[in-house]
Amino acid sequence: MIDLLIENSICQYGSLNYFYNVTNVPRKDDLKFDRYYITKEILRQEIGLAPGQKPGDIDILIIPASGDKIFFEFSSAFELKVVRPTNKDYRKNSNSLGTTQTLGLIKDGFPLVGLIQVCMNEPINPVHLQYLPNFENVSEIFTFDPFPIYSVETQYKRVLKTDLPKYVGINIFGLSFTQEFIMVTQHSMKFTGFQEGYFNPNTKQSTIKSIENHFKQHRELYIEKVNTPTSQNIRD
Repeated sequence: MIDLLIENSICQYGSLNYFYNVTNVPRKDDLKFDRYYITKEILRQEIGLAPGQKPGDIDILIIPASGDKIFFEFSSAFELKVVRPTNKDYRKNSNSLGTTQTLGLIKDGFPLVGLIQVCMNEPINPVHLQYLPNFENVSEIFTFDPFPIYSVETQYKRVLKTDLPKYVGINIFGLSFTQEFIMVTQHSMKFTGFQEGYFNPNTKQSTIKSIENHFKQHRELYIEKVNTPTSQNIRD
């Protein structure tokens, strides 16, 4: 899943989809990012953090840049979890909500921290499909699968009962694919206010320096996402 999100992430108008609610926090009128560097699954000791603590690795690390300047001080770290509800167990949870690992990222001192949960639902039993009229053509009926949105809202309620602080950006969405294998994401408008992160008050300069050192020593591990005016093959 990590590879899938990174591969399909696009920097459009300076925003990085899937991650923008956290990565956009530092942006101002006089500071716009034109590219991002992304790496994944870094063992904590590889980036200079003390071993034997959670998270054992950083799922996704993103560093923004603009022109010749790389903003290590605006780096963001994400914990990623996948939920796979079924028709028999439609309230199925992930093995872990990811909150313990996310709190660990805060303690480790990353400037920006986010938690992403992806709900990949089993195709719904057809008897539970909802049918909606096309108001532009009353003779046409749309079928709608409410299962992903239900799962997304269920996970938000679970996560919000934990002790995650408000400055963590929480992004939970449903993910499915068309027959042409185009990614389709579904979001709940009820919880958009919880997606916006802001700066970690426990940010450590030593962690920022460790990120910079890791980037310079292991540049080959980072994928560069350059700003583009149009998106391709993604439908949100």
